[in-house]
Amino acid sequence: MRYKVIIPGRMSSLNQYIDALKIRRGRWSKGGDMKKADIEMLVPIFQEALKGITVHTPIRIEYTFYEQSAKRDLDNIAGYAHKCIQDALQEAGIIPNDSWGYVTGFTDNFYISKDNPRIVVELIEVESEG
Repeated sequence: MRYKVIIPGRMSSLNQYIDALKIRRGRWSKGGDMKKADIEMLVPIFQEALKGITVHTPIRIEYTFYEQSAKRDLDNIAGYAHKCIQDALQEAGIIPNDSWGYVTGFTDNFYISKDNPRIVVELIEVESEG
């Protein structure tokens, strides 16, 4: 089975997240707030798109990033997005966990779409090995 979700716009970059982690007051960091807010934004998108679906078999995730321009490095685009999206899938109840037993890998594709930046996330069920 294959499930597809479209996230409108683009997410913060890995560099922005790293910079936010540097802003600290005691145990609190702006990076933690940033990640929490992004996950809270993603959870209802997944819940709406995948109404009531829980995937118990291992999945591979295919990410397709449509950026407004080629200004950001590919790893900078994908790194932070992977973390937030996989955590949001777990928090939304779509996958039980984002560990190796449930997420076997992922692929990234990158394109330019000046007028319609977005992230397409496809969950592809795979047979477990082992």
